[in-house]
Parts: sequence; structure tokens; C-alpha cells
Amino acid sequence: MHVRSGDYPRAIQEYQVLLDKSPDSEDLNLRMGETHLRARKLPEAMKYFEKASSLNPQNTLPLLKIAVIHELSNGKSKTKPIYEKILRISPDNPVALNNLAYMMAESGVDLDQALTYAQRAKQKLPNNPDVADTLGWVYIKKNLSDDAIKIFRDLLQVKPDHVTWRYHLAIALFQKGDKLQAKKELEAALKNNPRQDEMSKIKELMSRIG
Repeated sequence: MHVRSGDYPRAIQEYQVLLDKSPDSEDLNLRMGETHLRARKLPEAMKYFEKASSLNPQNTLPLLKIAVIHELSNGKSKTKPIYEKILRISPDNPVALNNLAYMMAESGVDLDQALTYAQRAKQKLPNNPDVADTLGWVYIKKNLSDDAIKIFRDLLQVKPDHVTWRYHLAIALFQKGDKLQAKKELEAALKNNPRQDEMSKIKELMSRIG
């Protein structure tokens, strides 16, 4: 109840009472880690998720949480071996498949494997827009422009004001050689209040289009 109401300090106190009695409870360590994570106490959350993982090495949940903490603390480079470990335990884990595929696409490393991961994630989560975005991004990296264009147009049918998807669509169109439509997509993206990092990418692509 305290967690649901956002009273994380009180929830932590209550969980600590229980953990003092059962320090090797996997469930309690997971709950304590999740409460600290919600309270944005990342080092404390990490400690409890690592303990939960040591108590049950075959459970992928604490590993996923550890990866989230690394991403929140600007340690994204540390997540790749974690996702690889998750896939050794659970080869069809869609979150690990998706995130690893995106990282591989971003780095341009082993794009065939990235595509396989992204397609498997899509099979597991066919209606997840983030998974579709990853698959589309891998298609772009592999110069499969038509496949990417279809994905991003489908996504934008659902959420037309999504800046990242529109930017990705513009890249795919530019890659195909349709500069006019790519520029229109970038102009539409600019009307939807992009973040500063998105703004820089949009303007950079517009300068390349001319």
C-alpha cells in the first residue's frame, strides 16, 4: 500500500523489518530493490537486485532491473553483457532481444544478428511500438528502406506526433532517395516540440538534404 501511494520511505522501513527476519528472501530483495528504484535511489536498488540475482541466478527479472539502473545512471555500455546473459538463460526474452538488437544497430555491429533478435522480439511482442521501432531502425541500418518506411508509417498512424518515429521515417525516405518527402517529415517533426537532442539530429539531416 505504501508503494502504491508513493510513500517509498515508509515502504522501505516496512520491507527492512521483514528483511531483517528473512535476509535471503528473493522476493523481499526484489521488492526492496523495486521500491528503491521507484524512489530513484539507484545504488541501493542495485544492491538488492544483485542480491536477488545471486539467490536465484536463473531468474531474469533482477538482471533486467540491473540493466535499467545502468541505463538510468548513464552506464548503458554495461548493459550489453547483461542482456547477453539473460538470453543465455531465457533465449526468447523479448526485452533483452529488443534492447540488444537496438544496441547492435546503433553500433553497426553484426546487423544480421541484430535483425534476427529484433524479429524474434517482434514475434513475442507484436503490438509493442518500441519493438517495432527497433525493427525499423535495424532495417534502416541494413539499408532495407522500404521495410523501414512501412513500419514507421504504421506507427505514425497510431501516434502521428511522435518525433522519433517521424525522424526515423525521414531517414528511411532519405536513404531511399525521396528527399522531398523526407524533408516534409522532418518539418512535421519540428512542429511537435522535439527535445534538444532530437532537434539537433533533425537539423543535421535537413542540412544533408539541402
